[in-house]
Amino acid sequence: MPLEIQSTDVLLSTWSDDEDMLGLLEMFVGALPERIAAIEQALEQEDLPALASLSHQMKGSAGGYGFPAITAAAAELEDGVKAGSELTTLVQKTRELTELCARVRVRADSV
Repeated sequence: MPLEIQSTDVLLSTWSDDEDMLGLLEMFVGALPERIAAIEQALEQEDLPALASLSHQMKGSAGGYGFPAITAAAAELEDGVKAGSELTTLVQKTRELTELCARVRVRADSV
């Protein structure tokens, strides 16, 4: 099921108003490009076990840092890999995850 999120929405953590969490959120958000690059590389190499593992890790960490939309997208990607979905489907699910991650901000004023 495709995600129903406007492509222009900024994604904030459910923890973004918690001053004690800001440092951790900054670390998570700062690591997103590296995580996405690893997912894209696994997809390009058609390394499905790595793709499933990396999307599973993203699902868990995004949930812990308060990004349910990323958790849902990563879960869809992981489920697609495990279900043996066509490569074109996995490409689309990876694109959705990548686009969500590109919209993440630590705070609304950091846009």
